[in-house]
Amino acid sequence: MDEKDCSVRRVPYVAIGARVNELVPFPDGDVHGKEASQRCNRPPAQQLWLHTGLGNTTRVLCVDEVLYFQTGDKYTEVVTRSERHLIRTSLRELRQRLDPEQFAQVHRSTIVNLRCIERIERDVLGRSFIHLRNHPDAISVGRAYVAQFRKM
Repeated sequence: MDEKDCSVRRVPYVAIGARVNELVPFPDGDVHGKEASQRCNRPPAQQLWLHTGLGNTTRVLCVDEVLYFQTGDKYTEVVTRSERHLIRTSLRELRQRLDPEQFAQVHRSTIVNLRCIERIERDVLGRSFIHLRNHPDAISVGRAYVAQFRKM
């Protein structure tokens, strides 16, 4: 079958059954990259893309769409405004690859997109919680990371 006749979009560097959970620069000349670059706030040369997979389907997300990353047992949950995805990349690896001006670790299990923070509230016990713009989740801030937000 010819690639042009195929209804499934092919993603470069990804094979079916391979781990598709890494941040990579999107290749030049790809039609889908131009469409997605309009949704992202970065120039195309600096864009990072997150490949998530489920079965035979691969989803390509711009990291600017990500609200936060939260680890569970073996997986990291990628949360956007409307969807949740699972990847098998550690927070340590994500922290090294993400832009520190845009993403910060706020708990030992959570990295948040700083551009999506609406407010930070403290409860009566002194615990801090991050509330995101237009999203219902409240993210707990670890005690070791609270000082980072007092400097902002």
